Amino acid sequence: MGAITEQLSLGSAALLAIILTPNLEYFRLTRSGDIVRIAPNELSFSNAESYKDIYSYAGKNRLPFLKNGFQQRRGGPTGVSTVQDPARHTQIRKNLSNAFSTKALRLQTDLVLKYVNMWIDQLTVQGTKPEGVPIGTWYTWLTFDIIGDLAFGESFGCVAEATTNKWIEVVYAGTKAATTFEALERVPLLKLILPYILFKNRKMLSDRKTFSDLTTQKTRSRIAKENSRDDFFAGILSQKEEDISEDYLKHEAQGLIVAGSETTTTFLSSVTYYLSTNPSKLARLQNEVRSKFTSADQIDSVNTSQLPYLFGVIEEGLRIFSPAAFGLPRLCPGAEINGEYIPAGVTVHTLPWSTQHDPRYWHEPDSFHPERWLPAGHELYSSDFDNDVKEASKPFSLGPRACLGINLAYMEMRIILARLVWEFDWEMVRKDLDFVGETTHALLWRMPELRIRYYPVVRDGAEKSGS
Repeated sequence: MGAITEQLSLGSAALLAIILTPNLEYFRLTRSGDIVRIAPNELSFSNAESYKDIYSYAGKNRLPFLKNGFQQRRGGPTGVSTVQDPARHTQIRKNLSNAFSTKALRLQTDLVLKYVNMWIDQLTVQGTKPEGVPIGTWYTWLTFDIIGDLAFGESFGCVAEATTNKWIEVVYAGTKAATTFEALERVPLLKLILPYILFKNRKMLSDRKTFSDLTTQKTRSRIAKENSRDDFFAGILSQKEEDISEDYLKHEAQGLIVAGSETTTTFLSSVTYYLSTNPSKLARLQNEVRSKFTSADQIDSVNTSQLPYLFGVIEEGLRIFSPAAFGLPRLCPGAEINGEYIPAGVTVHTLPWSTQHDPRYWHEPDSFHPERWLPAGHELYSSDFDNDVKEASKPFSLGPRACLGINLAYMEMRIILARLVWEFDWEMVRKDLDFVGETTHALLWRMPELRIRYYPVVRDGAEKSGS
């Protein structure tokens, strides 16, 4: 296949997953061509056109690209993010859709504001200390409490106590275990060193069991509430299908909570870093937010949606540091991808980091420029970015399996960022932090500690917060 410019052996690709490779090395390998073979039967695409070819809706002349079946190979229940069958996926997504409707979003806004207010109060006390706070951890507390309440009807208590819940401590073990087992599935020969792998990852396996047990407890507690609230599981519990079991609900809860918290935390952490290291961009965002509002109570989902520079900051943050640490694998049915025929049965994906950092699509792709997303009439608009190919950034994917919680995610990101720049000035404690270079991944990003010191903004005649 002429367009494939570099191959990685199956063993090396799998070992990269197991040993937690620094992301810069991983993406150096995958940016060596438009199509990279990362395993004998798996191709990684690094061009924008492949998004539509792989992930868009099936049609009259287009067969569906199915999930690659990892969850099915391991056995157990499948949920909205893992089920292969398109018809079953459509039904599951329909059952969940009410929780992500416009009506539900209005109700969710009040819940998000409740936790953001509590979080800001805690940050006002703790964040002003000379050592600052590890803001990635603080973002985790906030996003997990929000998604926990939306899924289980109760938070994890992280924001109120300013501490990490045991469930959060072990959630990463579940994703690391999934990466390890997928690598073993790809390379049976690695099972020859299985004792070493298990020994090296013994804490991960113990934490994985704890993660499973704690999720079971939360799921049972939610089932006991029946349909007393309009949350993620109300639509599912209202269905009288035979396969809606406790195991299924537990599996769905794990997927929804990880997807609804870790990805938002990743975005917030990385965009905080880029704003901190680009003070002129931070100042522009501060000016927009602080000139728009006269009270923190005005900072809600609707009002923040009218801020173009905030929109640019969010889109640029999602582009320059994709919350997805990997491409979403699909089974090719036998079709052309970017003009190349790929045989049926080959696993394919588009790698977000590659398309979102490709100089063919972006002016200064490795630099943080919210201005590239501004409309032509905006005072900060620059023609330098006129030739940017915005379709090369798909942080929420597209097609029938596009992120179900996209509207909730945008609402959270807008409110949290706007409240932060309204309430505080801030600076990084460690000035020499190489955030990208020190980040690693195994299904989820593992980011370095980012300590931020906050300085509350003093205003005459304005409320400090919405609490």
